[in-house]
Amino acid sequence: MLKKIVASWYFRRNEFVKLLAPDMQNKLTPHKKIWAYYKLGIYSKVIELKGDLEDWRILLAKIVSHTALGNKKDAKLLYEKWIMKSSNKQHNILLAKDLLPYIPQKSFELLDPKDEPVLYSALLVRLNHLPEAKKYIEQLLKQKVQKKNFEILLHYSNAINCDNYAKLKLFNEYLVEFGLHKLQMKDNNLPYSVANITSDYRKMIQRDELISIIMTAYNSEQTIAIAIESILKQSYLNFELIIVDDASDDDTLMIIQKYMDIDSRIKVMQLKENIGTYRARNIALKEAKGEFVTFHDSDDYSLPVKLENQVLPLLKDIKLIASVSNWIRLSTNGMYYARSVYPLLRLNHSSLLFRKKKVIEKVGYFDNVRTGADSEFFTRLILVFNRKAIIRIKQPLSLGSHRENSLMTAKDTGYNEAGISSQRQEYWEKWNTWHIKNQNKLYKEQK
Repeated sequence: MLKKIVASWYFRRNEFVKLLAPDMQNKLTPHKKIWAYYKLGIYSKVIELKGDLEDWRILLAKIVSHTALGNKKDAKLLYEKWIMKSSNKQHNILLAKDLLPYIPQKSFELLDPKDEPVLYSALLVRLNHLPEAKKYIEQLLKQKVQKKNFEILLHYSNAINCDNYAKLKLFNEYLVEFGLHKLQMKDNNLPYSVANITSDYRKMIQRDELISIIMTAYNSEQTIAIAIESILKQSYLNFELIIVDDASDDDTLMIIQKYMDIDSRIKVMQLKENIGTYRARNIALKEAKGEFVTFHDSDDYSLPVKLENQVLPLLKDIKLIASVSNWIRLSTNGMYYARSVYPLLRLNHSSLLFRKKKVIEKVGYFDNVRTGADSEFFTRLILVFNRKAIIRIKQPLSLGSHRENSLMTAKDTGYNEAGISSQRQEYWEKWNTWHIKNQNKLYKEQK
């Protein structure tokens, strides 16, 4: 009886790893078990387990799981069943949101624009209905929707064919709503992109606590300068920037060395062979001298207050172990992008800033894989220290470069209309299953 009560408590709190612990499994109803595996993204298990398809949660979980794994025929049959039986608007909204990364057209069909106007706007843009999107969003702006949901400004930017200045103006309106300072263009004659933005913010904070920033780079000659410059303009001054050159064969190292001549806070580690981002991070973690550690991708831009806004809460509250912040991804053509379509504002795993000593002692290091280890590390951190020990800064403190050939969008390692790549999904399910089975021994050694 007690375990059933505990199971219900975990279910209500969305603590699905704990819910699926080996000693809890025989106390779970099929409904709870399937939903827990679904919310953890273990889609193969959702498909394997039998459940009552009259239960809307089970039907939703199976539709999305088949879709994510590319089982189009099964997904289509289940979706048709949903359409025949579902009249609940809230359930339709949930299914629409979960189908967004795979078949946005189905999401569009499920939505009533009055229920989710900003999401509807995002779908109009993604489906390339730009004239309709422009007209619809302009109506929302007249209704002052932007006061409730700032993101409508970014979808409007995507919907209209405007110049660079207008795009930046809309983004600055968005930043101001978060209490952030405006950005400027480096060159008004160049496209609005991550590579062409800067800030004249000049506040300086000097503290004794050192932050180690770890940046890994492989053939990053086109992007690394903007990443380094955004770090050097941070308002929080006491940091070291450790750049790991992962055996680049272009001019990445030469660019790094130029900045080293300018600023002594920059250090470089040159690897003889390419080992991947997460092994490279582990090597740098061993050398990091900071009380706090964070990460920065070599093609991202950070607002000047990123370090300041993430470390100050930890300095004020010793109970906090880590902080993370949000980011927006921006294409080279000035379009904002999210794989899931909406919202554009997403959690930035690379922004993770933590107390080095405690985390290394109890959590350990990144998994030795090529893709996806940042999500695993972050989830492991939550399981070891609990959610309350990690504060999420809700501001967009970084801009990421969206490229079609990135790990997140490449056919073999990312997401596309056929579903999630088998490589990425297999790893996702593997580490989540490991978390479920080893909840009291989640430490990972450096490899």
